[in-house]
Amino acid sequence: MDKSLCLCIEDHVNYPLPMFATGLPENPQYNVQDVRDIKSLSRVEFSDFNSCDFKMVFSPPRLQDEDAPEGFDSASMGELCVITHHVPEPEEREICWRIVAQTYEEKEKALSLICKLWADIHGGALPVMKAKS
Repeated sequence: MDKSLCLCIEDHVNYPLPMFATGLPENPQYNVQDVRDIKSLSRVEFSDFNSCDFKMVFSPPRLQDEDAPEGFDSASMGELCVITHHVPEPEEREICWRIVAQTYEEKEKALSLICKLWADIHGGALPVMKAKS
């Protein structure tokens, strides 16, 4: 099952390769900018439901170290436990990807696939809403 979404930039200058190409260009066809777990996708926002763009909003990542108490690193000296430093919580910030499709149909196809992947994991409908102006 697919569990991640990748944000990529496609090289439209060198790809698709023409029939007479004898080798590959130096640049890859897709340059991966970011990878996010589909579980962290919290909602999709539109500026206008008839537009060709939408924003995917991901909840902040939560990093947890199972060996250490939450937010602290420690060292042991015999029976004495010493807290070596406090690890502050990362800033609670949502991560947003703005996706622009060439056509309305492309946007609907991408959104349909994303909603299906999200529903397979969460068992419900992905929240889709109009963005606040």
